[in-house]
Amino acid sequence: MKKLFYRIGKSLLFIGLVSSLLLLNAGCEKADDTLPTTGCEAVGNIVSKVSNAAGRVTYDEDTKMHYLSYHVPHTIDVVLIGMICNMPATFPKQADFIEVTFSGAFRETGEDLETGIVGYDLYYLELSKLEIK
Repeated sequence: MKKLFYRIGKSLLFIGLVSSLLLLNAGCEKADDTLPTTGCEAVGNIVSKVSNAAGRVTYDEDTKMHYLSYHVPHTIDVVLIGMICNMPATFPKQADFIEVTFSGAFRETGEDLETGIVGYDLYYLELSKLEIK
């Protein structure tokens, strides 16, 4: 039971942090005017579409990929993690999280990839819009 309350508290803290950042940031800058049209051809079916949502992007040096985490609204601990398959080459490659606004489609990976964290699901992410806050 304590673990449940810990996870709920952690999720609420994350929601509060994201909300605060949204209020503090009045403007957004585009990460890149054009998103690559290639890179997502071999990915699976669409699981979820997102439009103008807040997310956090990080770069993993081991896999050489950008990952975007998106907290699903009206849930306590559901986070979709997208391995971005059409990331602009000019986007910063840093391990620290970058707050963004994005639109795109989360797609099946075709594999049973696990994040190791309950409520965190891993997908490919095909972006249609990306702006750094």
